[in-house]
Amino acid sequence: MNITIYGVVAGGFTIIITTAFQLVTIPMVAGLSIVSANVFDSTFSVTTASFYLVAFSMVFSVGLFTHIYHRALKGARHA
Repeated sequence: MNITIYGVVAGGFTIIITTAFQLVTIPMVAGLSIVSANVFDSTFSVTTASFYLVAFSMVFSVGLFTHIYHRALKGARHA
């Protein structure tokens, strides 16, 4: 297989996993903000928390892509 195909497949997996992470965590942060407003009479910025989650997700996706891509190349070398 071509080395570009490994990159495309690794990128696809990375996009799926990080998008799922964001789709789960960002609404969870909004819910936690509502709960904290009701329980503690104070809230936090959902926008700021979402910004940090997306930033973490970007760093996570770079590491995940690198890991998947190198594992695929290592497997292709030994195949």
